[in-house]
Amino acid sequence: MALFLAAGARAQPLYPAALYPTESFDISLPRFDLRPNESIGDYRCEVVGGGIVKIRAAYVWNTIIKNGEGDHATVEAGIIVGTATLHSGDLGFFDRFVTVAKPKPKRQVYPPMTPFDVSVELGILKGEETDSRRVLKFTMKQLIINPAR
Repeated sequence: MALFLAAGARAQPLYPAALYPTESFDISLPRFDLRPNESIGDYRCEVVGGGIVKIRAAYVWNTIIKNGEGDHATVEAGIIVGTATLHSGDLGFFDRFVTVAKPKPKRQVYPPMTPFDVSVELGILKGEETDSRRVLKFTMKQLIINPAR
């Protein structure tokens, strides 16, 4: 079983509040199953038209957050060692694992931003081999999106 660290520190506001008040949402993955001998070795969450406010980080994973590059943000995380992969019993990790912010611009002050979109890709490994990988993709319509806690 993998250990998790909650990265609970909140980032500074992504946009000037006077121009862009924001709404925050927790992102969860829908229920899915792994095939026998599969585990998750990496994930990527992409936000367009918004930013990343908070993440949940897995122990012994490298995590890179890029926020605000042309109204585009990403979280990329992957195992450092093979024993840190997430297995069927660890899928609860993906409940509210990323909190994103969606700006609500005041149209009379500034033009609207890029349409808001979120997607997630999981890198699923087969057996002990980290070079045997398939990708499972989730679009915004498939994600579970709740107001942030």
